Amino acid sequence: MILQLDLDGSLRLAEPHDFTRLHCALGPPRSSLALVHQQLAGTARLENTDTAWIDVAWLRRQRPVEADAARTWLSQLEHMLAQAQPHGWLSADGLEVKAHVVWPAPAEPLPSQLPSGRRRPNPPLRGTL
Repeated sequence: MILQLDLDGSLRLAEPHDFTRLHCALGPPRSSLALVHQQLAGTARLENTDTAWIDVAWLRRQRPVEADAARTWLSQLEHMLAQAQPHGWLSADGLEVKAHVVWPAPAEPLPSQLPSGRRRPNPPLRGTL
């Protein structure tokens, strides 16, 4: 499961049937930390730049609509949460589950953005001349 925060501020649960992992994937860069805090409000909170606590009630609301599928999905979610508890990944009150945060990779600087006098090294030559 992936709590996905897109650049437009929308939140969704990606890979909702993967109960073997949980993380928070953020579209905005680290430099937008204050904005990320606002966009996650009510769904998750950042403990720091590497750790998020996701609201368990929000996760439960992401269940499938069809009744049988919802029962199965919720059962698997509860199993995942029970597995998280002994590791300290479930809050003491059971209302939040811990997840690591994945930020977007920083973009390569354009040559005009490199400090004056510094050039990007040339790639190694392949083959022989």
